[in-house]
Amino acid sequence: MSWSIQQKLRFLIRERRIYKKDLARYLGISPQTMTDICAGKSSITLPHLRGLIRFFGIRADWWLDDDREAPEAWDHLKHHDARDLAELDLLGLLGPGWRGRLRKIQSFLIEHRDLWEKTFGPPSPHEALLLGFPDREPRAGKDSYPPEDPSAEKASPA
Repeated sequence: MSWSIQQKLRFLIRERRIYKKDLARYLGISPQTMTDICAGKSSITLPHLRGLIRFFGIRADWWLDDDREAPEAWDHLKHHDARDLAELDLLGLLGPGWRGRLRKIQSFLIEHRDLWEKTFGPPSPHEALLLGFPDREPRAGKDSYPPEDPSAEKASPA
């Protein structure tokens, strides 16, 4: 069977439980255009494809490969940078409390770093930054994980 980009898009929307309106907002198109794309009534443009690659973190060659419906592990991009996380946060796609959940995951991974390295090998500098490993402290600003929360109130010195 041949899998179109529209079929793959519908598959990912269902699998990840994403609202079409949120994906439309991310791509900068109307919800109706997103519905038309999913139904095969509107074509996917190159800017749409670039946005889908960024949003889902799946390489272009998977989107263009008619023989596969579901992406494999090697189809996923290596990482998202802090700007992508900030964009997803602004769109409300990460859900409330995602920064706290990420910090909990980082704490767990720090405690079990030996198991991580035994399973996956030593982390790259980017992975160490994302995972929060202490020998690679995140820098504040655009490269920090999670990105600084602009709505968080800063405590004023007493």
